[in-house]
Amino acid sequence: MIQRMLLLVVGYIRMSTDKQEDSPARQKMLIKQMAEREGWRIVGWYEDHGLSGTESLNRPEFQKLMTDAKTGKFQGIVMSEQSRFSREDVFDVMLHWKLLRDEGVRLFTVQQGEIQLDNLGGLITAIVGQHGAREESVKFADRVVSGKKMNAMQGKRVGGRLFGFDREIRDEAGNFVRRVAADENFAKPKDWSSIYVPSSNHVVTDLIQESFQAIRNGESKFSIVRRFREAGITTPAGLEFNLHNVDNLLLNPAYKGTLRVGHQSRAKFRKLNEDGVIYFDNAHEPIVDPQLYDEVQEILEARKKPREPRKPGVYLLGGLVKCGTCGYHAVGVSFHRNRRLPRSEENLRRQYRCNLFDCRRKARVDQRRLENGVLDVLSKKLLQDAKSEIRKKLESYKSQKTDSSVAEQGQIRELRRKIERGTENLALADADDFHSISRLLATWKKQEAELLGRIERKQRAVRPTVEAMEAVEDLGLTLTRLDLADRTKLQVALRATIEKIVVTNQWVETGKIRHHTTEATIQFADVLNLDPIHIGDELIGQPKIWMDVVNFVRDLGRPAHIADVLSEFDWTEQSLASYHLRRGVLAGLLTRLPKLGGWIAT
Repeated sequence: MIQRMLLLVVGYIRMSTDKQEDSPARQKMLIKQMAEREGWRIVGWYEDHGLSGTESLNRPEFQKLMTDAKTGKFQGIVMSEQSRFSREDVFDVMLHWKLLRDEGVRLFTVQQGEIQLDNLGGLITAIVGQHGAREESVKFADRVVSGKKMNAMQGKRVGGRLFGFDREIRDEAGNFVRRVAADENFAKPKDWSSIYVPSSNHVVTDLIQESFQAIRNGESKFSIVRRFREAGITTPAGLEFNLHNVDNLLLNPAYKGTLRVGHQSRAKFRKLNEDGVIYFDNAHEPIVDPQLYDEVQEILEARKKPREPRKPGVYLLGGLVKCGTCGYHAVGVSFHRNRRLPRSEENLRRQYRCNLFDCRRKARVDQRRLENGVLDVLSKKLLQDAKSEIRKKLESYKSQKTDSSVAEQGQIRELRRKIERGTENLALADADDFHSISRLLATWKKQEAELLGRIERKQRAVRPTVEAMEAVEDLGLTLTRLDLADRTKLQVALRATIEKIVVTNQWVETGKIRHHTTEATIQFADVLNLDPIHIGDELIGQPKIWMDVVNFVRDLGRPAHIADVLSEFDWTEQSLASYHLRRGVLAGLLTRLPKLGGWIAT
């Protein structure tokens, strides 16, 4: 009686369609039956549902399967058929085959048994099967493209729901069955069809028409967003309208009755035509007059202004600033203080501003104040107080990682000696000892893979440590001579040192005065192991002259008079000094002395 070899195998299941013959339950049943018939033990399952086999990078379970194949957890992979493993091009799938062959992992299918990758005959058979799986995907793509063309030519709906349109359902003979509202779920039979008809909700259709008319009348897209929000109309997903939704609305030719097919397709195998998109005029009843739609397209195209390439280093903190309200990134924006004045650099104002349209309290801060504030804090606190401490921590961190890696390298050498001896013993082993030696070899290989992975992770951790040390050194040299600094190099050093800068704006009441404050928090890269640094309003906020007057009075050491304030701030108007002194009193920071005259700090 022939004794079967006990194999540790895993099952791989992939389904890209809803056809019954491809169901995961059916694939799993077939794999279990084969394993039971062959006497194998199934030690795990990997399943990719609803994913095409033409792109392995998009299949997370497949990627995990390939990674685990290197650890020795299993000796075989079982599938219902070869196409479940991959429908990629032969040259692409050969990379996966080579990995499995090198790791000693065998491939089995229920349909044809083992796929032999270690001999010429088996390899040719596998290539022929792979080519057939690939061709099947290409033929399916041809059928899909042909079906889309045919449906579009007959005026049938192609694609999903469309805002502002209902669906008119027709049976296989083309007879009207019923009308389905845009927000209504209806699963039509396969042989039935549907076409777009303007929504029965006249509020929605009226707003769509008003949107196109608003653009023709010179209004902005923001005004359209406000219209929809004030009317309480949401997107098909139930979200508030934003600029992206308005763009989709204004640019979609479906609103003038033209059906557009293929614009969202990635077209891996076949395109509808050379451009990949086909337009069918008068495919359904329009909501917007076609002439109005075309006018709006010309207006939108004319509004596009070619952007001049931004000079490198203009915004030193680009990509680092975040909004403290919503957490979204803040971008550098520029605008002119007064439109009546000529467009010039002197009249230009730059800010970092939250880029999220829906943010209720957008973070905004003057570019120069924030950059100068950050550089000032870095030069004083980071470089003077913490630079030596940073270097000690980084050197210690690097030393620990290097020492531990040396020890692990010794463990790997010892494991490899054991594996070599075990392999020799396996070749001479009796049948009774074969399985135990095989399991021991698998254990050693698994330990070797884990050690190699650990060393690789530590080496990756050391590399940013070295880069951070260099960045701190470069930043230190740069901040000592800002007037000679190359802004592009300074920007690189800042990005290597800082993780993010969170800017928060809020209204604060001081006494009876309500004023605007701006604060920021610098968070450093994790490898630096530094506590966040806070930057106050006095460094990066808008100037508050009345606070400067209060500080002057507090530092004077005696009651301050109008003449003292005029002299300190080089003013000539007594009313100006009196105004700011009164604001200090309203804030509760100054007290006027009626009898003695003057003001003192409270």
